[in-house]
Order: sequence, then C-alpha cells, then structure tokens
Amino acid sequence: MYVVGKKDDLSIVEVSGTYSGGNPPDSIILANVVARYGGTTDDYDVYGFSDTSGDASRVMAGDEFTLVWTGTYPTNTITGLDFSVEDNKLWLHVTTDITQFIADGSDKCDVTFEMWTADNLGVDTSFNGTYLIPLGNPVRVGYASVTFVDGVSTTKSIRTTEWGTWLFPGVRTRLNGWKIHNNIEVLALIDL
Repeated sequence: MYVVGKKDDLSIVEVSGTYSGGNPPDSIILANVVARYGGTTDDYDVYGFSDTSGDASRVMAGDEFTLVWTGTYPTNTITGLDFSVEDNKLWLHVTTDITQFIADGSDKCDVTFEMWTADNLGVDTSFNGTYLIPLGNPVRVGYASVTFVDGVSTTKSIRTTEWGTWLFPGVRTRLNGWKIHNNIEVLALIDL
C-alpha cells in the first residue's frame, strides 16, 4: 500500500489499495500522480507500507489519518501516518427497549443514544448539544433531532405504519466525526 502527499501543503493526494505483488516503483506512482494532478515528481512524496501492517488495516477500515513529514519544503519526506484524529473521536452507542414492534402507528420502540469517550470506557459527561442522527427505515433514511445532555440523549419513541427492518443509527461506521459503536436492527411487524 502507499500514500502520496503533496510537499508544499502537506496534503494527502492519493491513497492506494492493497497490491498482491507489492507496490509499484515510486517512479511509476509519481508519474501517474503528475499525469492526474499536474506539477512535477518533485512536488510529491510516496510513503509505502506493508499491506499486512497495522497502518494498512486502519487505512482500509476507513480510519482518518494525517501524514507525518520530516524536513522542510521542498525536500520534505513522509515518514509515517498519524491516526490521532481517529483515536480521539467519540463513540456513539445506541440502545432500544425492544427488538420488534407492531407497525400499526401506535406501538412503539424507544431509542436512546449515548456519547462515550474516545477510549470507549464510559459516557462523556461533557458532551451536550442537538444533532441530526439518521434512522434507517424500510423505505428510506430519515433523521431524528437528538438532544444530548451530559452525554445521554433524550429517548426517542418511534411509531410507524412502515413494516420491515429499522436501523439505529442509519449508518454503519462513522457519523458527524464520531465512530459508531453499535447498530441495532428493530423489526416493525405488519399488523394483520
């Protein structure tokens, strides 16, 4: 795997996938980058790392990172990846009171969200505010306005006549700069 960075603004230009035969030579990578983004090969640097490394696992999982640079422009080089941005993201936890309910418009499912600390060891009692959180329903993704006080949301009661599987929250891995700890599927049953 490799990452290409731009030397003048230290930005990430390109992130590769894994290669079964190892990375192509840096000269080929840089020639392709120049063809796509312009400039010269001296404007960019390539940082290669093993497809089986911890860095590769995190990059492939979608973890956010920045580049670690050594030296000053124009001779600076990438020496590593820094995942501290990802490591400091809070965790969104979700709980429901039931796993199925009748989709008759009156039966309900209560959903509560909690914001946990970056180390995922407990509720972040300093977290407050109102946020839109997607809720996946059988027809589309809707949004709930959720207010957190001391890291815990007010309970949202979901009533519906749409039968099928609901997903809380309606995304699987990341939302609003948070990591998703768990998703809960709740089945809204047809009322016959």
